[in-house]
Amino acid sequence: MSSLRDVAKRANVAVSTVSAALNGTRPVAADTRTRIEAAAAELGYRPNLLARGLVSKRTRILALLYPAPERGFGLTEMQFATSAAEAASAAGYHLLLSPENADPVEELRYLTGLGLIDGVLLMEVRLDDERVDFLTDAGVPFSMIGRTRDPAGIDHADIDFQAAARDAVAHLAGLGHRGFAFVNHPAEAYAAHYGPTVRTGAEFAMAAADAGLTYLDAFPAETAEQGRRISGRQASWSLLIVGESAADTSSPGPLDVTEAGVRVTADPGTDQIEIVLSA
Repeated sequence: MSSLRDVAKRANVAVSTVSAALNGTRPVAADTRTRIEAAAAELGYRPNLLARGLVSKRTRILALLYPAPERGFGLTEMQFATSAAEAASAAGYHLLLSPENADPVEELRYLTGLGLIDGVLLMEVRLDDERVDFLTDAGVPFSMIGRTRDPAGIDHADIDFQAAARDAVAHLAGLGHRGFAFVNHPAEAYAAHYGPTVRTGAEFAMAAADAGLTYLDAFPAETAEQGRRISGRQASWSLLIVGESAADTSSPGPLDVTEAGVRVTADPGTDQIEIVLSA
């Protein structure tokens, strides 16, 4: 395995210059940096992350926090995680996927207290999220996939659930439907103030009222079997819509409803299950 000394010899510079160029601890002339990087590539040099951290005071490790036991890890979440990992790698960082335990703040306190991470990416953000409060107070850099009730000043990326809800209602109204049910996440997600659940449900209700449509809010399934069981209670409805933020596992129940002659909108859910249905 090649060392800093080998790279320095190949690039004809001092070992300290190689360290500065690769760790970014002090300015190095552009041509010298290029020569050092070329030498490192030729020799297949891989820096020791622990040693680099001691010098730069950075680990170049980011933590992606996700409450897996609470919500599962579907295809959409996997796409977010893999895309984040690719972006981190392109910037010279490593992404650590850290499922949260029962006390997410304690998990954060542990990770940041050990100096293991340089920053945090939060998923499954709640409207009032204690993780955001902790990271803000601790001065730890972070961003969010999702948003809190007031995300001002916080870098975040999010799906426009409100626009999706209004577009869905407008589509149904345009087809002549006068009523629908919205299958969202379970009641526990509402109680926890999970952002997409609360925001989407509220927007569907407002959009339905504005359009003069009858609206029913259904608390559905977390498993396929539960999804099938709720179909019996919903079979009398003239229309069932699986909402934009509903879990994939709820889809089998609405699918069973079609066997009873209930019409279901096309492409239920946003988590990648493809079911050929029509409005």
